[in-house]
Amino acid sequence: MTGDGPLQISPQAAPDELVAVAEALERISGWTNCATPRGGPRGVALSVLTTIASAGPLRISDLAGREHISQPGMTHVVDRLVEAGLAERRTDRADGRIVLVAATPAGREHLAAQRSSRVDALVARLSLLSPRDRHALCASIEVLNDLSTSPTPEEAP
Repeated sequence: MTGDGPLQISPQAAPDELVAVAEALERISGWTNCATPRGGPRGVALSVLTTIASAGPLRISDLAGREHISQPGMTHVVDRLVEAGLAERRTDRADGRIVLVAATPAGREHLAAQRSSRVDALVARLSLLSPRDRHALCASIEVLNDLSTSPTPEEAP
């Protein structure tokens, strides 16, 4: 990810080693989700909560576009988050006709607790690796951080 930007390769034309890395990252993501304690939002609701906690208050239509679901579907997701006390609806200060969805302090606390649980589970799993394997993973921290903070295709200019 460092350099002139991401190389555009179709999944069908990707070198085997890139496919293998992508598949391994996907399995780790799935394992991490399974290792996270139950309770609270999951799936799209968790993604929406994460988005509004990091990007700030957004319109339901903007959230629906980001999550690739219908506006009525997003309204239902937001209703569940609001009922759980994890999100709130606010009037836009610039235009009182617009309703924004924002994370509440409880929503931010939930995300922090969930993130901490996932990190704890991963640290426990990583501690089982050999020193050589841990060193190999640690050598890739910068690349993984760059990858995790790069824009999604929808966010790219």
